[in-house]
Amino acid sequence: MAVASNGNIVLCQHGNRRIVEVSPDLKVKLLVDHSADGKHLNSPNDVVYTPDGSLYFTDPPFGLAKANDDPAKEQPYNGVYRFKDGKAVAIIKDLTLPNGIAFSPDFKVLYISNSDEKHRSWTRYDVNADGTVSYGRVFALSTTAAGDD
Repeated sequence: MAVASNGNIVLCQHGNRRIVEVSPDLKVKLLVDHSADGKHLNSPNDVVYTPDGSLYFTDPPFGLAKANDDPAKEQPYNGVYRFKDGKAVAIIKDLTLPNGIAFSPDFKVLYISNSDEKHRSWTRYDVNADGTVSYGRVFALSTTAAGDD
């Protein structure tokens, strides 16, 4: 979840494959359910806003019954998107299971956790002036096995 500039709550709905905004009177407004290329999102997982109003989110297959093998999966990758001006554009396409998302305090670095059992890691990306990202590099690996918390 995230808080929109108007104070409403923005949340990912795995099963509905969308991101919505919920007002204090519980009215639900659809924000995004398709990428800019017209394909359904997988199952948005984590969201964060930037000062310019862009919504960045991860889109793994966690909400699909058969994950990557689900016949309803339309995206050829599990991506990270930037939603701005009514369009969700994939800015990262090479992570296997993007999950958590956060920015540095100055919004110049984007951090993404990858929840792939075979390659759990945290990757950092430089944020360009146009909202895209570049120079992605792993900065930490996790050796903790699932359930070993």
